[in-house]
Amino acid sequence: MNAVRDAYASDGLTVELMRSGDSFARLLVTDEDGRQTKVEMGYDWRAEPPVMMGIGPVLHPDDAVANKVSALYSRAEARDYVDVHAALTSGRYSAEDLLRLAEERDPGFDRRMFAQALRASRRWDDEDYVKYCLDAEAVTRLRSAIESWADQLELDVRQTDKLRPSQDNHLGPVQRPTGSPTSKLTTPPPGDSPASHRNR
Repeated sequence: MNAVRDAYASDGLTVELMRSGDSFARLLVTDEDGRQTKVEMGYDWRAEPPVMMGIGPVLHPDDAVANKVSALYSRAEARDYVDVHAALTSGRYSAEDLLRLAEERDPGFDRRMFAQALRASRRWDDEDYVKYCLDAEAVTRLRSAIESWADQLELDVRQTDKLRPSQDNHLGPVQRPTGSPTSKLTTPPPGDSPASHRNR
């Protein structure tokens, strides 16, 4: 982070540290005309090594799409739906692939909650998607695909719930209520057996 801040400063830019942590930093960079932009840097877990391209190492596609699904799960901005829909319709990843990658990245990822996050796409107007270079027809396709995915996820979750053993089948051995009467075999006192009565 210090190296980045020093590099901006050497170019004549003013740098303000807005937020800093062990694995994240946010800078506010201002040029001489007063224009500002935020720069965020973070250290994140990656499942795959970078892919080497002409410009240098870049994020592996699996890690990139896992990030996009996680962003939709936690943030659910309009751009997150655009990104995830692009991955879903790319032909490279199935819906199950995207879920699996997200689960590998985040052990707390819950499919039931993700279905709810997909439903939250309704809170954005068409204009919120259009500004990401989608025309009206593309927005309609996006909404339809996202809703269909949510429908399928919720159906899968319900079916899984039906297959899950009921807790009633795991109550353990039956406990006898405290103070309940119990049967007890008693031995007749000496000389009080049926045979002794016959001999009297």
